[in-house]
Amino acid sequence: MRIAIITQDEPIYLPRQVAHVIEQSAGRVVAVIILPPLNETRRNVARRLLRLFGLRAFLGLLRRYACAKLSGSVERAADRAGVPVYRPDDVNEPSFVRIVRLDIRPDIVVSLSATQILRGNLLSIPPKGCINVHSGPLPHYRGHMPCFRAMLNDEESTAVTVHYMDEAIDAGDIILQEEIKIHDDETLDSLIRRCKDAGADLVTRALEMIEAGTAPRLRNDPSEGSYFPFPGVEEGRRFRKKGKRFW
Repeated sequence: MRIAIITQDEPIYLPRQVAHVIEQSAGRVVAVIILPPLNETRRNVARRLLRLFGLRAFLGLLRRYACAKLSGSVERAADRAGVPVYRPDDVNEPSFVRIVRLDIRPDIVVSLSATQILRGNLLSIPPKGCINVHSGPLPHYRGHMPCFRAMLNDEESTAVTVHYMDEAIDAGDIILQEEIKIHDDETLDSLIRRCKDAGADLVTRALEMIEAGTAPRLRNDPSEGSYFPFPGVEEGRRFRKKGKRFW
């Protein structure tokens, strides 16, 4: 089974997750497609993160980002495994869709924090479908930063979900879902790391089930769940006021 991974160049969490999926897939990953950041200027992204995190935690984020950039990247994880890397500006652009169809020829596509919505022409290429890993208990906590939302709402647990993809956000039938307990001393960073590790293991299991033809299709109706946009300054204040920590 030929596997293509679609992801982004985020250095803190994704190199480890991508490397784990490549390693566990035993030579079946034939491409890593790295998408550009969300369509925002770096200044706007920094401003939005500063409003959410507050100055102290934001400076901590910058330190972690700089250290992570020096120690590894998604591209280096792919290079170490001998997996070709592609960097399209738009994953749905017709010329790149042709590359996927004719050159990469995936049996299945795996989205690990992809920054663009996959459209029909791309979704229809792999015969075994496209799957996504989401760090939330779908259909609940669709959208941005589900780990932050779960902690803000004082949840005792969250979940990691692997699901088939369609053109809607975090929709498509569920294959596997695993509960993740939220510890009393949890930080946002530690919860994200645990969810990313669980997601790598879960997607490996899902790929094995899909290849064997035993993967279930469980209901994932967005109307029965919840969706959250990127949190803002007031939610960041509430998070800190509750004694929650980012790092």
